[in-house]
Amino acid sequence: LVEHRFARSKMSAFTVAATCIVGLGVLLTYRRGAPVAAGASLLLFAAARRKVSIVKLATAAFAVACCFFLVTSTGRARIDDARRSLGDRAEIFGRSIALVREHPFFGVGHGNYGPAIAPKATELTSANPKDLVSQAHNLVLHIAAESGLVGASAFVLAVLSALVAVARRISRAG
Repeated sequence: LVEHRFARSKMSAFTVAATCIVGLGVLLTYRRGAPVAAGASLLLFAAARRKVSIVKLATAAFAVACCFFLVTSTGRARIDDARRSLGDRAEIFGRSIALVREHPFFGVGHGNYGPAIAPKATELTSANPKDLVSQAHNLVLHIAAESGLVGASAFVLAVLSALVAVARRISRAG
């Protein structure tokens, strides 16, 4: 019984430390969606641990952050920038999906996304062609473009398998 409690407390400490490290890493990316991703992970962590007080605190912090973004000029500028970025990404996604349709099974080959999508960059109206050529801005879509649906399916299967293994480990430990 004592060993079980010690193992459980060790796992809890590890989970908290891992959550903090991942949250800090996400925030340090300086991406627009980082605070939302960090907040969502905190909410999921708190919900999984059944910590109602943390869920309430995280929800309140999120509400304050939303108010900050709505009332400050910096926040409104970031929202406008995000709106433009979403439009550009929708255009990039459409071009990337067209590339996947042209090469559905095995894609264009690893590292060939840029050269394969470059001719489509001239057709863009709003997105920066440099952004289009560098990446699909969606990992699964990028893998599908380079490795086809075969490679994308293998990637998704590997990620899901890892998540299932982690979920089983957490359920056994808790």
